[in-house]
Amino acid sequence: MLLPGDRVVESVGGGVTDLKAGDHVIPIFNGECGHCVYCKSENTNLCDKFRVNPFKCVMLNDGKCRFSTKDGNPIFHFLNTSTFSEYTVLDSACVVKIDPKAPLNRMVLLSCCFSTGVGAVWNTAKVKPGSSVAVFGLGAVGLAVVEGARAMGASKIIGVDVNPAKLAKGQKIGLTDFINPKLLDKPVHEEVKDIAKGGVDYSFECAGNLDVLREAFLSSHDGWGLTVVLGVHPSPSLLPLHPMELFDGRKIVASTFGDFKGKSQLPDFAKQCMDGVVEGARAMGASKIIGVDVNPAKLAKGQKIGLTDFINPKLLDKPVHEKVKDIAKGGVDYSFECAGNLDVLREAFLSSHDGWGLTVVLGVHPSPSLLPLHPMELFDGRKIVASTFGDFKGKSQLPDFAKQCMDGVGKLDEFISHELPFEKINDAFQLLIEGKSLRCLLHL
Repeated sequence: MLLPGDRVVESVGGGVTDLKAGDHVIPIFNGECGHCVYCKSENTNLCDKFRVNPFKCVMLNDGKCRFSTKDGNPIFHFLNTSTFSEYTVLDSACVVKIDPKAPLNRMVLLSCCFSTGVGAVWNTAKVKPGSSVAVFGLGAVGLAVVEGARAMGASKIIGVDVNPAKLAKGQKIGLTDFINPKLLDKPVHEEVKDIAKGGVDYSFECAGNLDVLREAFLSSHDGWGLTVVLGVHPSPSLLPLHPMELFDGRKIVASTFGDFKGKSQLPDFAKQCMDGVVEGARAMGASKIIGVDVNPAKLAKGQKIGLTDFINPKLLDKPVHEKVKDIAKGGVDYSFECAGNLDVLREAFLSSHDGWGLTVVLGVHPSPSLLPLHPMELFDGRKIVASTFGDFKGKSQLPDFAKQCMDGVGKLDEFISHELPFEKINDAFQLLIEGKSLRCLLHL
């Protein structure tokens, strides 16, 4: 995802009372009306009306478009925000007001990747200090998971990625281990288990790939491992798991926007980020944060924000989850899959510790594949869940999260790798394709 520049309210429509022209805001794709049974519940950050739906390309209030071509043809909306434009129209439920002192060119990260990753650790998995975590996919969401795990005090954070450049990046943030699946002669989850002594406590799938999702699930420790799914899987594929794989104690869940309630919780989170508390797992006191990525460049970046160990799957002669288990004494407590790859997801799951490991899936999985897990694999105590937008409730929670970021909880600067004029948007996408960029800030 690319980030358009500053977001300031230009004007408001009739009936809007919580915003005014000039307010500094963050657009969120997972809206929060604040009135439905979902918004009033503490158990979810979804909204009955404004939850993210890529197939609804109109304004939800009237089913119409606010944009059109010169000849009058409609230009459809995208993910409730339509931010690839100098001006856009959003429902107030998808707009979060933040502290005007917060730098907008950094707060934009809270609209998606940073909140999704950190929130998956804090809100969805609730990673505990001293636990082990595996992150499958070290893109912006995956590295945000590393941030969150380090902030939570995870003792081992294993990163899994086929891009060797991700190693240095992950180490800067807090990655303790790195696995490059391409360098292994065994499944990633076996390498994770070697590092984490049986599997990680928490596994996060951030790749959006069914094979990766299964590896993430298998990398979590049997008996208690939890797998959180963050990757987007748009195609009509089945969860690559057999029902019996769940009987080994592993759990699997998904996380949307980090389980943050955008409107009500994001402002405080933004303040935490500005106050400098720390990132994700590191902020929560994780003692070991293992990063897994095939890109060695991710190591240095991860270390800057708390990565303690790094695994490059390409350099292994065994599955990643086995390496993770070696590092984490049987497996990590928490494993995060951020690659959107099913093989990576399974390795992340297997890297979590059996008995209590939790795998959080953050990666987007577009292909029509099943969850790469056998139902019986869940009976070993591992858990697997997915996290959407870090489980933040956009409207209600994002303002607080923004405050947290202002206070220094998250190192937002580490996530802006490039800044380009909007007319070079194709160059920005190419940087992403080549694995050279985390988030590119586009200036209109």
